Amino acid sequence: MGLFGLGKAKNKENEGMELLVTTHDNIEQSILESILEGEGIPYMINDRGSGGAMRIIAGYSVMGTDIYVPTEMLAQA
Repeated sequence: MGLFGLGKAKNKENEGMELLVTTHDNIEQSILESILEGEGIPYMINDRGSGGAMRIIAGYSVMGTDIYVPTEMLAQA
């Protein structure tokens, strides 16, 4: 486990998924989500550390947001 929950330990939710990128602002995240949706690539987002609470309070996460894609689609993504 990393400091403040920022480790890259995989959990049950993201088995079969690989980290594509970690974004640090809402605009970058929105652009990447739009591209993935346009290409038909499924994805999962996961706020790092306490980022989920930060997103609710401040409207964005300063901790970063990880975007995962299926392992077999990583090269395409």
